[in-house]
Amino acid sequence: MDLNRFARRCAPELLVLSLLGSARWLALPLAAWLVRTSVPVAIPFFVGVGLEPLRTWLGERLRRQLRRDTLTAFASEALDAVSPSRSDTASPWRAAYLTEQAIATELVSFGSAAISLAVVLALAWSRLGATVLLLVGVAMALTVALGLAQSRGRRALYLAQTRAMRRVSAWMSAAGADQGELWRPSARQPFLAQLGLASDQWHQCEARLTRSRMLGRALLLGLLTGLLGLLLWVLGESPLALAVYGFSGLKIAKIADLVLLATALPGALMVARHAEAWLGKQAELDTLRPTHVVRSTHSEPLSARPVALVLESPSLYYGEALGVSLPNLRCELTGPLLVVGQNGAGKSSLLALMAGVLEPTSGGLWLEMSAGERSRRVAPSALERDAIVFVPQEPVLIEELTVGENVRLVAPLATDHELEQLLARLGLSVKAEHSARALSRGERRRIAVARACLARPRWLLLDEPDAWLDTEGRARLLDVLTTLQANTAIVIASHRRELAEAAALVLVLSPEQTLEALGTVAELRVTSPLFMRVVG
Repeated sequence: MDLNRFARRCAPELLVLSLLGSARWLALPLAAWLVRTSVPVAIPFFVGVGLEPLRTWLGERLRRQLRRDTLTAFASEALDAVSPSRSDTASPWRAAYLTEQAIATELVSFGSAAISLAVVLALAWSRLGATVLLLVGVAMALTVALGLAQSRGRRALYLAQTRAMRRVSAWMSAAGADQGELWRPSARQPFLAQLGLASDQWHQCEARLTRSRMLGRALLLGLLTGLLGLLLWVLGESPLALAVYGFSGLKIAKIADLVLLATALPGALMVARHAEAWLGKQAELDTLRPTHVVRSTHSEPLSARPVALVLESPSLYYGEALGVSLPNLRCELTGPLLVVGQNGAGKSSLLALMAGVLEPTSGGLWLEMSAGERSRRVAPSALERDAIVFVPQEPVLIEELTVGENVRLVAPLATDHELEQLLARLGLSVKAEHSARALSRGERRRIAVARACLARPRWLLLDEPDAWLDTEGRARLLDVLTTLQANTAIVIASHRRELAEAAALVLVLSPEQTLEALGTVAELRVTSPLFMRVVG
């Protein structure tokens, strides 16, 4: 979600908070301005302190709403992302945090400083004249322009920091997913040492960014200090004389005028600082966003199972690396379609194309639908998403949820009774209220398959669903899938002989990520040596 659009949605709350924040900022300059009037100078301070609880309460409400909206917005964007690197869990958290900070802190503070500066300039104009106002305006413009230029120049530093953070996230993800490989003493210490180096690199990137910010702010402060001295000189009060003789020779009213003028320049500095912080967070957010997002404007209904899969030379590239490339093909979906290939042959990429999760880099891939005597072709990405279920190699199960809650992420209408019955058919005696935290990989696979079946899709794609299953588990899986065939077209990526025997058609991918053979099991045992090596 665009940061500026997010800010526009919160515009009323931001305006109120900026006004309340400016009341605190303006306490001193308003008191200085009231010196020559009959109004007590303490009133601005009482007003500023009195409004502080209201400002704090409204600020907390805004932060709560922003946290919810940003997390849901970035989660929604992550669900739509077709980038294959979805394991980076730190980026959405960092993006949500940056959005909350940019709007609730930087933008509110910028608004307060800008309102306060405008009021101070108006008061200074009424008391000190247009010359002083012009000089302050020039100081503000120079400060803000310099701050913006510095922020744009730090984009490479923000990018380096993001890359370092992602590297630490990758190491931490490996620690959380370890099943005993890294726990061994010979692997543990090198792993922890590498994690420490990644942490140091992250810190170094942050330190470089912090130093750049500090130097920039020192430059801005020096500029403003010089302009303050110039303004004091214009007013007839030499900075050197003030330093030597103090304020004893000045009248109280003149001191108040100097205080009023002095508060304008820090206000300009704060405007520049918060503008720079806003742009900095925006630059870092740009590096965290998914590079490719699918935003479907419409979807075709899928009232019946597809009858054929038609490929028109589709190819998929990840940057310059080939994912999969196939010639023109037509695969009848009278029964399960099995995709076979060695590791790295492109099975997962092909299933992602079939599911509409990824779009072909070139060519096309279509599902052919039968409607009486007429037929139509629809791209998987244009189909109604509720009619498609894709179970990847690592299905998403949230450990903090129960088994039933995890199932209803994909099949919202599934009841606990339906779930437990289907899991029993798959050989898993687990209650719906059981925690997902202690599940084995085989149990997770069965639950993912069960919820996919309970979603009652028309187009079901299973990537290695038999992994971590024993012979009995594969037989039970086949029994469940057989009951779905009348209303569901099924594609399975696997190299197990049991699943190959149950397939109506088998597509074999070569190590070069292209087609090696297409046919029935009986045909491939005669014509495809690769099929025999992989499946037997």
